[in-house]
Amino acid sequence: MRVTGSQLDAEMWQSVGALTTSLPWTEIYTGLQTGVVDAFESTISGYYSSRLYEVAPYHAKTEHQVMMSHISISQNRFNRFSEEDQDIILAAAQHAGEYGTEQGIEYDAEFIQEFEGLG
Repeated sequence: MRVTGSQLDAEMWQSVGALTTSLPWTEIYTGLQTGVVDAFESTISGYYSSRLYEVAPYHAKTEHQVMMSHISISQNRFNRFSEEDQDIILAAAQHAGEYGTEQGIEYDAEFIQEFEGLG
C-alpha cells in the first residue's frame, strides 16, 4: 500500500497487515499500473482529479481520517481588535468552518455519483 513519507502513516497501515511503500503522490498512477502498489489512500477529490479510478477501480469510503483546515491569528493581533470585531471574526470563522464542511460533503457526493457514471 502506498503511504506518505510519514512513519506514523506507515505504522498505522502495517498494524492492520499492509505492506507499505512510501511513494510520491505523482507516482501513484504508474505505481498502480506496474504493480509497485495495489492500494493507496486519498481524498475523494484527489482520487477523481488525478484520474486514479482508471487504474484503481474500487473505492472504499472508510472515513478513517478527518482532513482539517484552520484559520490562525496571533493573540497579540487578535487583542488589537475591538470586542465587537473579535465577535465578528469568531462568528465568521465558525461559519466558514461549517460551510466548508458542508461543501466538502456535497462535493464528495457529486464525485461519487461521477464514479458511478464512469463504471
